Amino acid sequence: MTVTYVIWGITAGMCVAAIYFYFIKKACGGFIKALTDNGCVGEENAKNADEMGIRPISGYIKKQISENGGMHTLVKTTADGKYYIPEERVLMANKKYRNETLPFAAVLALVLLIAAVGGVVGYYAPTILNAAGDLF
Repeated sequence: MTVTYVIWGITAGMCVAAIYFYFIKKACGGFIKALTDNGCVGEENAKNADEMGIRPISGYIKKQISENGGMHTLVKTTADGKYYIPEERVLMANKKYRNETLPFAAVLALVLLIAAVGGVVGYYAPTILNAAGDLF
């Protein structure tokens, strides 16, 4: 029974990771898309959320842009609170975050697939492990 709990724990972790990956791509990717679509490349072209026509920047994105955040090297903030991507970082920002080919249906299918595999493995693993234990 303990093996089943371990397998379900791993399965749940993988499902949460898939959903979190989708959230990161959606939130950070949306912000990178807004910056590049509005020409916010280089400090001279920096814009705030109102100028870009997007909703105010969320606390999560602000944390990612902060000095300890994951987007710190990709997105910079001017002294007056405007955002831009340094010219040398545009390609990296687009490769890392701007993935527009990740529909929610694919993430949902992935989560269901992970759950199904976890269920099958959780059901058969104890039987297989007991049979292997009886061999020795």
